[in-house]
Amino acid sequence: MNLWKTFLLAACFIAIANCKPERLEDVAKDEKLIESDEEEDVMLSNDKEEADTEDEPKSEELDEKKEDELSEDVVEKEFEEDEPAEESKENKDELIQKADPLTLNEEKNEEGEIVEDEHKDREERKPENDEKKKKDEKLTHNDPQVGYTLRKNFIHDALETWSPAYSISFQIKPLYIVNHWTSIIHFTTGGNLGAHGRRVPAVFIMPHTSRLHICTSLHNSNNWCVNSAALPLHKYSQVSINQYPNGGKYMYRVYVNGKQLANVENKTPRYFQNIKVYKADPWYNAASANIRYLYINDNQYARHPIRKNTLIKTFPTYFSEYEVSFRIRPTGKVNAWSNILHVTKGGDNGAHGDRIPGVWFWPNTNKLLIATSRSSNKNYYWTSPELPTNKDTEVNIKQKVVGCCTHYYTITIDKKVVLNVVNSSPRTFHNVRVYQGDPWYAPAKAIISYLQVTTTSGGGYKLSKGKVLRFIPRIEKQWYMSFDVKHVGSIKNHWTNVLHSTTGGNHGTFGYRIPAIWFAPNTRKLHICHAINNNHNYCFNTPNHVPFNKYTNVQIAQIYETDYKRYRYIILINRIQRFTIINSTPRVFHDVRLWGSDPWHNAANAFIKNLVFRSIPHKK
Repeated sequence: MNLWKTFLLAACFIAIANCKPERLEDVAKDEKLIESDEEEDVMLSNDKEEADTEDEPKSEELDEKKEDELSEDVVEKEFEEDEPAEESKENKDELIQKADPLTLNEEKNEEGEIVEDEHKDREERKPENDEKKKKDEKLTHNDPQVGYTLRKNFIHDALETWSPAYSISFQIKPLYIVNHWTSIIHFTTGGNLGAHGRRVPAVFIMPHTSRLHICTSLHNSNNWCVNSAALPLHKYSQVSINQYPNGGKYMYRVYVNGKQLANVENKTPRYFQNIKVYKADPWYNAASANIRYLYINDNQYARHPIRKNTLIKTFPTYFSEYEVSFRIRPTGKVNAWSNILHVTKGGDNGAHGDRIPGVWFWPNTNKLLIATSRSSNKNYYWTSPELPTNKDTEVNIKQKVVGCCTHYYTITIDKKVVLNVVNSSPRTFHNVRVYQGDPWYAPAKAIISYLQVTTTSGGGYKLSKGKVLRFIPRIEKQWYMSFDVKHVGSIKNHWTNVLHSTTGGNHGTFGYRIPAIWFAPNTRKLHICHAINNNHNYCFNTPNHVPFNKYTNVQIAQIYETDYKRYRYIILINRIQRFTIINSTPRVFHDVRLWGSDPWHNAANAFIKNLVFRSIPHKK
């Protein structure tokens, strides 16, 4: 019996002696396994890289003088040299996270031994990791340095006017190569191809390569293009496209990664209107690439040489209040009438509205002749003294309501008023064109800059059926409308329209009333509709009649409340809030026409004035 107890006691001592080394050995095995995993991860990563390199299609190297592209194997070498360091760091971080349960989550049992519970550790760390992940994703999305993935049919911006003096730059990082054309950015007046203004410019990636295909309107070609060398994958490349006036010429230049691809004169520079900026366009798949640092600068105020028959802008409605301002620098003389600027509803000098205003140099001089439609004279003009050669002169021409209802026509030269007279018969004109060098006269030998042409309805405008007051390229989620309306006639027994903003039709889909305003039948109560939440025709009726023959101010807006991160739609009558609601599904609209009034209803028997519509972009 004593021998048996002795034997058991000896066995226990042996087991205890072997227990701790066995555990340390297990830990050592775990650490060795982790090190093995690290090596395996790096090997797998390198194997994958090599496999990708082998799978990449290769292109032949061409002579550099022939504007060659880099071969695909050179592109891949650059990728392999630059990327592994970052990749190893990521693997190392992953290994540290794998080792965390061994060091950061130690619990002890009753005997004081460490208990490893990897599953429990993951559960405890999950909320923290998820929160960090969301934070990182938010930073990645909002940080322009990270770049943005291109998306098909994504409208980045809309521009009312696009002048021939512009600059565009961005960085692009191709991610992989596909066998078809893909789009990066596309500036267009409407379609993809086939007319001037549809690629001004447009940038694509060519099939089976990472080469850029960059196109624009140049000379008489609506699709003049150059191709770049192949861009390196997974690295950002710098692209710069610009056109600028230089000594009476417009030079078009393209650079990719510092290499000049084009430096050519555009002999027929053009102005374009209502430009959409796509990133990427709707006609091709989006390029498999990230884009960042996209800068767009339309330098409308640059120094432009005067060119014959250069249409720069149109106004669907040109109100009785207008202002034209510019700087003019004569560089020579022409032995005939030479035109600088001409605002016209159609012709040269046959009717009221053909010169509103027009500006010329007298033959063989630098004396200005400024003509306009005033009172009963369709060609009322004023002549300036001789302007200095090769020096800027500031010119301002405006017609504005002073007091109740008197229109004054004023000319100012170098901030000095030289003419101020009453126009007893002010008029509103439609479909007005602005020429910087008209089609009827020789262009002046001069440089024009800081040109601005604006029109406002401060003098009042009688509503007329089927008249577009303004084209709006883009309405943001946040916008503001204000106007004064005066009902002057008898009450009608049908709907009569005041204003109507629409992407196309009258009713039936989102965008057709954004907003729209009527007088309700048999009343002078306003009926105001807009797209709110899931209703494309959410309407509000004013409880009271607007006064007869007296202006009432109406403000309609959709504003972003930063504290609550939501959009509020609001209506004010005579600056008193009458209605408000949260719009939980605000939308952006494009190609909007503002009618005054629309073609689907009779026009309200009313005047409007001080019409303002602003689309207000903002960043959350």
